[in-house]
Amino acid sequence: DKGISRKSLTKTSGTVEVEKYLSPEVWKMLEEAFRYARKFKHNEVTEVHLLAASLKTHTGQAIFSRLGVEPEKLYNTLSNAFATLPTGGDAVLSFGVVATLNQGTQLALDRRSHNIEVGEIILAIAEKQSLASEVLEELAIEPVMIANITIWFAARRRLLREVRRRARRATWRPRHALDRAYLAVATPLLDQMSRDFTYLAAHGYLKPCLGRGKEISEIFRIISGGQSSVVLVGEAGV
Repeated sequence: DKGISRKSLTKTSGTVEVEKYLSPEVWKMLEEAFRYARKFKHNEVTEVHLLAASLKTHTGQAIFSRLGVEPEKLYNTLSNAFATLPTGGDAVLSFGVVATLNQGTQLALDRRSHNIEVGEIILAIAEKQSLASEVLEELAIEPVMIANITIWFAARRRLLREVRRRARRATWRPRHALDRAYLAVATPLLDQMSRDFTYLAAHGYLKPCLGRGKEISEIFRIISGGQSSVVLVGEAGV
């Protein structure tokens, strides 16, 4: 839709072309917001339209479901807010929405997210004083409540990306009954006396390793030298 993209939203760290980093769900959210504005003949797309449009996305529905908001009460509150907005003219993106996208970008950067997600946009709406934040206040929804849920969503997305990355790398493993240490020879005796953890990890039998990035990097550094090996000792999770 014309007027959705607003390039070069300024940030403290420089300039970011926000449209490059919007997730598909956020694009859907913006398109739905424009449809709401045109349906009710509003002259601007505001944060209220964004909030209503978030309910058309899977993430938005999940957030409000976890907040325990009754759908009927939410829709009635949004309808009352729509009734207060000015009408007339073709809908354009308001500066309030631009500021919300800017704030959502900052939240995504702070969380080291790959994209600007619906959760960051809803949190930005809640944190900025506007008619939309008043709607959330009327529903007894505080920014910290949204923040806690979206942090969990962001952590889950990162974990899923890591699982997919490891799955892609695992496709390079040998596909025959050879030693998984890439010695290119069968090791039946060693296989009987030990467990092949590389094989177990590649087939999903081991739990993900979290919070050990420094140690894993050190292991790869030592092995890449070609002269040394690494032995890990201790109980699992220590």
